[in-house]
Amino acid sequence: MSEENKFSFENKEYRQTYWHTCSHVLAQAMKRLHPDVKLAIGPSIDNGFYYDFDTPAPFTPEDLAALEGEMRKICKEKLQGAVWRTAAK
Repeated sequence: MSEENKFSFENKEYRQTYWHTCSHVLAQAMKRLHPDVKLAIGPSIDNGFYYDFDTPAPFTPEDLAALEGEMRKICKEKLQGAVWRTAAK
């Protein structure tokens, strides 16, 4: 693998790591915006990632927009690895 493609979606390992990290960021954003929501599973999969949440009501388009905004905010923060473990609590 060329150095140029090492950190691109052409690199399967990079792609899987990216999606795995995104699932953690989504969980953290969810807990910030909806602290009572229970986290289920959130794996990376062959073509992206997802997260199952236990919540009494479905999410609205506005909820999803707020989650995306919170995820962007989290990505700009300088967080330590231990933060991800606290998202599951």
